[in-house]
Amino acid sequence: MTHRNQAATFDRPITASLARVLAEAANGAFTPGEFYVVCRYEADPDPTDLSPFDVQAPCATHPEAVDLVEQLSKQFPGVAYGIFGPFVSELAPVRVAEVAHISVTPRIGGELRPPIEIDGHTYDALFYSPEAVRKFVIPYYSHVVGPEYAAEMLKTYMSSELGLMGHLPWSEEVELVPNRQGPPPPGPK
Repeated sequence: MTHRNQAATFDRPITASLARVLAEAANGAFTPGEFYVVCRYEADPDPTDLSPFDVQAPCATHPEAVDLVEQLSKQFPGVAYGIFGPFVSELAPVRVAEVAHISVTPRIGGELRPPIEIDGHTYDALFYSPEAVRKFVIPYYSHVVGPEYAAEMLKTYMSSELGLMGHLPWSEEVELVPNRQGPPPPGPK
């Protein structure tokens, strides 16, 4: 990582999986100007962890990224986070209709359940059928993070009472099932 007149060196090399995740995060940021990406900096991530890198939203400045790392370090003691960048988006922001809000009303066992309210600014894609997950999500994550990760993701999705998966534009997948959080970040190895 370099930043203008300041240079920092990571104490270990990054994995190819992390490099792919960083490239995906930087490419999908649609952030004008320079920005930084903060994510977990694991030398050997657990392939069964459904968020092995915990990629955060882009930070506009290096000090903002440093503050985010400090917050995450307090929230998840013993988990290493790194600041990567600066990156510059190669894609200009696209002018499209803005999705402000989505309401999903699931039917489980023939019974309608309360709607799941989703902020349209938070997620850029929703997947709610096994076919869509198998066709789009699993090949993508198999390529970016590896086949073990993708297999575990599919297993978790298929075992859920309600399979509804949302994607953050800058990050890994997120489950939107109420009261069901993904696994916490792993402790130190």
